[in-house]
Amino acid sequence: MFILGINGSPRRRGNTYKLLEMFLNSCAAKGADTKLISLVDYDIRYCMGCDSCFIEGKCVFCEGEHEKPNVVVTTPSRVWLGVARGEVNPVTAFFKREYRVEGDWRALKRFRELFG
Repeated sequence: MFILGINGSPRRRGNTYKLLEMFLNSCAAKGADTKLISLVDYDIRYCMGCDSCFIEGKCVFCEGEHEKPNVVVTTPSRVWLGVARGEVNPVTAFFKREYRVEGDWRALKRFRELFG
């Protein structure tokens, strides 16, 4: 399983980065392939409404093909820290919509192997 951690914080080595790094190191120790990127390191250009994606089938800002992830799980860092510390029940957080899950739910079964 490949796990990509995306740090959206403007701080290069802030708390969010450190939390993602610890999480990915734990996953790597259990056999997952991991990568951590910080968005602050990228020149991100926003949609300018050129309609190239509709006309040509691709965005003028995107280069090359990108592999689609099996599953994407997003959560605020306060929730993740609470779960990691045992202060927040992950099932309760999920049903309160503090976790967001997109993609193949079956891939989540492997999460227990990696994080359990």
